[in-house]
Amino acid sequence: MIQRVSLAAALFLSTAAAAQVPHQFEAGTAAKASEVNANFDYLAQAQAASDDQVSALSTEVSDLQSHLGELQERVDQLFPEYDGHLCASIDIGAQDTYAGVRFISSAFTLMDIDGTQNRLQLMVPLAPQPQPEVSQGVISADFAGSSKHLKFCQHTARLDNVFRVAYDLSDAEQVTAHFYTEARLTVTHPEHGNIWFSNEVRFDLGQVSFSRDDSGDYQLQPEQLPSLEAIEAALLGGYQVYFHSSLR
Repeated sequence: MIQRVSLAAALFLSTAAAAQVPHQFEAGTAAKASEVNANFDYLAQAQAASDDQVSALSTEVSDLQSHLGELQERVDQLFPEYDGHLCASIDIGAQDTYAGVRFISSAFTLMDIDGTQNRLQLMVPLAPQPQPEVSQGVISADFAGSSKHLKFCQHTARLDNVFRVAYDLSDAEQVTAHFYTEARLTVTHPEHGNIWFSNEVRFDLGQVSFSRDDSGDYQLQPEQLPSLEAIEAALLGGYQVYFHSSLR
């Protein structure tokens, strides 16, 4: 899609260049060879500039695709224990740091409709974490990640852990892309199979803004994305948060 849009833009540039040739001729008027040659020279230079633009944009697209492909390959190898049973809880009140964020082990009580109580232990950030802005103008896209069904303390669960970009389109002056990872754990009830509880943790990885214009073409460059190391640390942090949680 990006390549097609970029090529179309380059063709538009060529058309615009043709309308700006140095000499204009009218029907029935003699044309000097020097003026005709000057027009051809101008168009040749304009076409060369358009070719350079297409080549540069194609390289940018290729670099971005390569960056994301490498990210997905690394994500696929991040979780060697994904098939195991998550439930390596630590003592209530104990603290640990994941992806640069300090968490404390906290206990909550879940109660079924029949009065049965269950102890839920979750890692909770000690300080409120910045969240990507959520508004009617936000569109989210997953760049890379992993989703898997597993056993959480012997209970059927699913862990979705993704690197995500939320595009905030609510500002009339600019478009902002928010980078973050989100790990969501969903556990189903052992008897009726409905969702027992669902919880998520996010790690903010920064943002980049683009001035809004009529082109509607906002291209993320590889150097504007968070580093692979930062994304990997955040994805592992989301995994570890739930690895150290428990349900009894």
